[in-house]
Amino acid sequence: MITQRIGASILLGFLAMGALAQDTAVFKNPGSDLYQAIADAIVARSGRAGLGSPQGPIDADPDAEKSSRLLEDIKSLDVNRLYTIGSGATALAVQEGGFDGIYVYIPNPYAKGLAYKGGWSGIAPYPEPAAVLAYLRGTLEMNRVVLVYTRRANHEVAKVFQGAARDANMGIELIGVKGAEDLPKELGPEIPGADGVLVLLDPLAFSSAGMRYIVTTCMEGKKPVVTFKDELAASGATLSIYPTPEAVAQSAVTAMKALSEEGEDKKLLYPQAFAVSVNDAALQTLGLKVGEKFVAKHY
Repeated sequence: MITQRIGASILLGFLAMGALAQDTAVFKNPGSDLYQAIADAIVARSGRAGLGSPQGPIDADPDAEKSSRLLEDIKSLDVNRLYTIGSGATALAVQEGGFDGIYVYIPNPYAKGLAYKGGWSGIAPYPEPAAVLAYLRGTLEMNRVVLVYTRRANHEVAKVFQGAARDANMGIELIGVKGAEDLPKELGPEIPGADGVLVLLDPLAFSSAGMRYIVTTCMEGKKPVVTFKDELAASGATLSIYPTPEAVAQSAVTAMKALSEEGEDKKLLYPQAFAVSVNDAALQTLGLKVGEKFVAKHY
């Protein structure tokens, strides 16, 4: 069943108390420390932004019927806006209908149609692409990069990075593949001419075969691999760049304020602040050094 950390029944009791009720709630995928940190930061920052503290966070359940019943209960208590965190919670809320809101951590909202849905705006799971590329150029001297992704999953996001690279006069080659089996043919020949390889939040990034090929081939070619999820640096990527929970929350609150006060929707914001996780062994093998300014974790 969907629960808040203090329990669904207690949650609904709070919602029913007029003095405490707000028209906004946080609805998220369960089981993720990252999503919990983002949710807690949203709750803390909303009040400071003059929006009042949203209800929750409320955890979604894989059982769609149970989720639907709780969303109906919340809706009946005059909650009409949601911060949704994660693909599952977002899909359930949008399917239920009757809510406007801000979706958070959807890798490609264009493919899912969310980017074009009225009443909703989103916060990307990537830092501002221009800031990412500037960091890579300044830290690892990357002037030409290869960005690899699964075509069906991330073509639109790849184009966003391509545009940012062109604006920065940085060379970028997009390599869209059907799956990991295409990497030797499509990616392999491009690695020698690049300064590094970027892997989007993508099926390739979570495929053991895909990442094994990318990391092994890049290390053999003395090229760094850059990903966008903390844990991937522990799995062999040279470094990972990702927005901090506080930066995601600040962007979400800013978007909610624009939505509620100005009616601004169909926006996709990229958080400005980011952290970096580094794989020390990979850096040493490649003969690279990274300053500590943005580094949050060493693996």
